[in-house]
Amino acid sequence: MKVLIESSAIIEYLKGNAKVKEIISNSEDFYVSTLTIFEVLLGKVEENKILDFLSAFNVIGLNKKDSIIASRIYKR
Repeated sequence: MKVLIESSAIIEYLKGNAKVKEIISNSEDFYVSTLTIFEVLLGKVEENKILDFLSAFNVIGLNKKDSIIASRIYKR
């Protein structure tokens, strides 16, 4: 399963949320958007540690269509 992980899911993963860890562990491909990287780095985090963690993910830029689909999934 391919998974686009957004900022709150990354934060929950780093906090140890078991459900989020299970979903990520059962996924084949992990993706984060450039916007997610920006949002996570805005928090009170150790930048180098987060960048190391995020280096395991494929990074994609979002276009208008992607943003619309993502917002609809989020609202479910």
